[in-house]
Amino acid sequence: MSFAGATQKLSEHTAAKNCAAYKRLEQLFDEGSLRELDPFVKNENQTAEVFTAYGTVDGCPAYAFSQNTEIFSGAMGKVQAAKIRRVYELAEKTGVPVVGIYDSKGAHLNEGADAMGAFGELIRLSNNLSGVVPQISLVLGTCAGSSAILATSADFVIVSGKSELFLNSPFVLGDKSGKSGSPETVYVNGIAQLYQKDEAQAITKARTLITLLPQNNLAQAPLMEQIAPAGDAAALNAKTPALDTVIDAIADADSKLTLSKAYAPCVQTLLARIGGASCGIVATNPAADSGRLNSDGCVKIARFVRMCDAFSIPVITLIDSVGFAASSEAEISGNVRDAALLAHAYAEATTVKISLITGAAYGSVYILLAGRASASDAVLAWPQAVISALNPEASAAILMHGRLKSGETQDKLTQEYIDTQASAFAVAAMGYIDDVIEPAATRDKIYAALDMLAGKRVSTMSKKHSNMPL
Repeated sequence: MSFAGATQKLSEHTAAKNCAAYKRLEQLFDEGSLRELDPFVKNENQTAEVFTAYGTVDGCPAYAFSQNTEIFSGAMGKVQAAKIRRVYELAEKTGVPVVGIYDSKGAHLNEGADAMGAFGELIRLSNNLSGVVPQISLVLGTCAGSSAILATSADFVIVSGKSELFLNSPFVLGDKSGKSGSPETVYVNGIAQLYQKDEAQAITKARTLITLLPQNNLAQAPLMEQIAPAGDAAALNAKTPALDTVIDAIADADSKLTLSKAYAPCVQTLLARIGGASCGIVATNPAADSGRLNSDGCVKIARFVRMCDAFSIPVITLIDSVGFAASSEAEISGNVRDAALLAHAYAEATTVKISLITGAAYGSVYILLAGRASASDAVLAWPQAVISALNPEASAAILMHGRLKSGETQDKLTQEYIDTQASAFAVAAMGYIDDVIEPAATRDKIYAALDMLAGKRVSTMSKKHSNMPL
């Protein structure tokens, strides 16, 4: 090729980068770090329908691909799949996170079986990488059918205000409500962990996620300088501090990233730093039905704990819950299956697990989230915590039935039961709680426990995989 011809090719490629898909990559990566992969691959004499690249995010290496709707509407086919496949293969070799930016109208229908085969291969590669390197899907446009399956297979899904994420088209379904596949819907039903109306803010969330996560399952998360918490530790000494007040007094300032906030509000899940180190925090929400865990809440916690365990991120569980959802509807819908799923996730996890009982911990909730036998390496409790097989009123009525019949009040007997058998001190005396701590000392105690458990090693039985009650 002549010098003039080569110059023209370079000019054409430079012009092709003047599009939203490439600009999204520039926003994702640190300035000047973006390096494009396979830039001259073509499909039918046009630039391929996807840009692939690597670069750094706040100094952390990452791979990414960004679908380009300006070329064949971003349709998936053999050429696009080959470029994305190379991203997955390089991520596997180097142990580096993958960010997929989705904006495509579907597949090349003229490629037929080839297009289906392309999707199948990418879904296989993504699932093979699951638990090896973090995967983040940024859905910034349309993501439909098999693309939606691929995107949802990632560890995290982030949607923007102009996105669509669906398996079956609302048009095909005849849905004119505007709800099917909308970003609000997939955020509320738990498919997406993060939702930002503004596209640039969605990309910023992806950058934040990468800085909170390790590069791979054998690496540690980036260790940052220790920052004092935004909350006041003294505020925890209040009789019933709000959940956000508790978390703010534990986590480093400006380090919290709440996930799936709109899904299952009976529990909060978030990534944060404590003393500069990344942690996962699970917190039952006593403001939502006294912290009762419904099926969605169990699924939300289980998926979060398994993600943390895959990348050896410590899990801190804050418990103030009177139990699981108690209704005939919950039983009929099979909530026991999801409670078993939650139990499986905690029991199988080998990462550091620390539990703090801040209020109620009754029955199965205590066993699954704070029981030393299945859930926790360290169990802490506030002085006002109540740990009981049944709710204290029922326990007192059963154990002190005769005294209740003779005229003693339910309130008096319930308090006696709590003081003698269900208080944090009573349960600690039986050896089921490691320490009863002053609320204001919570951050220091958790930090000390994290430090003590940092070298935790667990050998598990050899098996292909467990059979979770999905």
